[in-house]
Amino acid sequence: MAELAEGRGRFLNQIINGAVYHCEMTSWAFSAHLWMQKQRGYFPDHDERIVEMGAGKVASLLAWIYYFLKPELDQINPLIAKRIRDEVEKRVLSPYMEIDNFWWMGFTELSGKVNNWNTWCNSYVLQCFLLLEDDSSRLAGAIYRIMDSLDCFINYAYDDGACEEGTFYWEYSAGRLYECLQLLHDCTGGAISVFDKPIIINLGEYIVRAYAGKGWTVNFSDATARDKINADLLFRYGKATQSKEMTGLANQLRKIGPNSNAIPDGDIYDIFQSLLHRKEFIADDTVCSPASSTWYPDSEICYMNGGDGFFVAAKGGHNGECHNHNDVGSIIVYSHSIPVFIDPGVGTYERKTFGKDRYSLWTMQSGYHNLPEINNFSQKDGAEYKASEVLFEPERMELSLDMAKAYPQEAKVNKWVRSCRMKNDSVVIRDSYSLAECMSPVRIRFMTWGSVVVPEPGVAVVSVGGEKVRMTYDKTAFSISIDPIHIDDPRLYNIWGGEIYRLSLVARSQSLSGSYTYVISRC
Repeated sequence: MAELAEGRGRFLNQIINGAVYHCEMTSWAFSAHLWMQKQRGYFPDHDERIVEMGAGKVASLLAWIYYFLKPELDQINPLIAKRIRDEVEKRVLSPYMEIDNFWWMGFTELSGKVNNWNTWCNSYVLQCFLLLEDDSSRLAGAIYRIMDSLDCFINYAYDDGACEEGTFYWEYSAGRLYECLQLLHDCTGGAISVFDKPIIINLGEYIVRAYAGKGWTVNFSDATARDKINADLLFRYGKATQSKEMTGLANQLRKIGPNSNAIPDGDIYDIFQSLLHRKEFIADDTVCSPASSTWYPDSEICYMNGGDGFFVAAKGGHNGECHNHNDVGSIIVYSHSIPVFIDPGVGTYERKTFGKDRYSLWTMQSGYHNLPEINNFSQKDGAEYKASEVLFEPERMELSLDMAKAYPQEAKVNKWVRSCRMKNDSVVIRDSYSLAECMSPVRIRFMTWGSVVVPEPGVAVVSVGGEKVRMTYDKTAFSISIDPIHIDDPRLYNIWGGEIYRLSLVARSQSLSGSYTYVISRC
């Protein structure tokens, strides 16, 4: 960026060092993705090229270096630009055109679900072809192939626009899809343009509806509760789709974000596009008020805004979603945008996160979400463990669902209907149940990062971030315990600090059927 801005050659030696360094690497793929090799394992095979986001990111950066700086590089040594072009060709361009079974492409029956990998990888590959390919016939074939692959993502995505992977992945799924569509629009002079399609708009506006305010976002699935949204990207997406929701939130984020002269976030293409639209962005004055409620019927996610500063996120769905946590029926409660009863989120990615031991991690377990433990059983993972009889009534601001099927048969749950209703000054959660057998008293869990006091039986008061709320419950039905959970994972620590707390309402006795009510209100 400095060399392009200055154009005096001061940075060329280091650009060459970086480019040749990468050209000498055995693989550009992330080490965690080398399981895609035929040889498996995590040692890179120099005879096999893996196309994924790590390889794509390096390839696209080298392609931009080649595109802008080839004349200057050739003056130093013609072998440099030639090497860059050759390496991108053999590592990304040729494999992309010749191999159908990269699962994220969506071209084979074995692909199953496609996710953010599809749009993330395709955006890099499209950049490389547009910057490097001189053969118009091959370029047309590559663009058609990329469009075909992107169609697989659009066809798999929910029509309502919800991102089942969580808000953290919005930038890499919907955001990268937008970048692909913008590139296709620009390189065809607008002949390819689908920005007016409802699903494209819905995918973009998902992040707006999931924004709780003050930098906090709903963090179901593998997301962090305080995620940085790329405001420049959101603005461009909003302008392309004429969505005032997106441009309105982008403006709000810009005003609380860094200085307008700061270098934008993102990869090199993202930075170029952000700088190109920066003046327009700064001049934009769109304002958009949050929706009173949002219901995603495909993913069964619900958001409700209350009149007394409460915002609630609740979900049904199933426990086989991409980046799933076992959290069917869980509820997150915010007070004036500050999360009070929380979803802890996901820790730093490690080997267990994406393997057979995923649900040995406490952050993935229903026992560490705002959910019941029934007959000593937590929810199970798998698409068959799901919500049923899900109903959202916007006029009542109420979501209800039966989460009995989210628990294993051994839990002996016939029915467990949870409802969450937003009133003007409170959030009312009600559990109505029917059990086939009583083996152990139920435990109702609530997670928080605030300080908790129990001033009297039946009342728990949570204070955090200047907010103070009380949760009332039936003192004759429950005793309460408060257990600290030490946090040392950096990704969680940076959000919650060194400790969060698990409130457990423990039933004093257990019957085969009954109901419980918990009311959250302001102190």
